Amino acid sequence: MSTPDSVFMLFTTCPDTATAARLAQALVEERLAACVTRLDGAHSTYRWQGEVTEDHEVQLVIKTTGSRLDAAIARVQV
Repeated sequence: MSTPDSVFMLFTTCPDTATAARLAQALVEERLAACVTRLDGAHSTYRWQGEVTEDHEVQLVIKTTGSRLDAAIARVQV
């Protein structure tokens, strides 16, 4: 069971370093995350429109609390 003070880590990817930097900055400035770690150099393999494809991406590790979890997820989805 989670509480408002529980700590959560969200994982997402961005297509490039500029997008990752903007999202990380926004999450911390808006107090939706205490810290966002950007891990450049991720190599992803996935299915897109019926084809298997590969791309380089930037992995984000977003640290937030239970009270901010829903808002942080919503912000990432924008």
